[in-house]
Amino acid sequence: MLAVLTGTLILLKFRDRMRKVYIDIRKEDGEMSKKRKRRIAKNRIRILFEEAKKAALADELERADRYVELARKIGMKHNVSLPSKYKRRFCKNCYSYLHPGRSCRVRLKDGILVSRCSGCGTINRYGYEDDEKNNQR
Repeated sequence: MLAVLTGTLILLKFRDRMRKVYIDIRKEDGEMSKKRKRRIAKNRIRILFEEAKKAALADELERADRYVELARKIGMKHNVSLPSKYKRRFCKNCYSYLHPGRSCRVRLKDGILVSRCSGCGTINRYGYEDDEKNNQR
């Protein structure tokens, strides 16, 4: 009975030691804090949207769509919400990159920016303030 009990204690001590070693190894391998991961994710999202813009200017719309897809995935993985300036750059239905004149049609109507996706036909509406109306008042 004592041998079994002693064996169990030795096994428990071994597990605890291994757990401590495992935790120390993970920290040494460079495990980052959530804050740092999110900061890196935001930076990568910004870079991907810049690259999507360059790709759209070069008429590589499929590549631009792929950059948007990657940026969205990074944001979802690290629980980072996209800034509104980036949210307005892709279609909410088909997630394609919206570049005025190439992949979407943009109209201004009574303080509302209306953007129609060329791929799926979805209409997105965003409010804006007109400087001429503010100057008249």
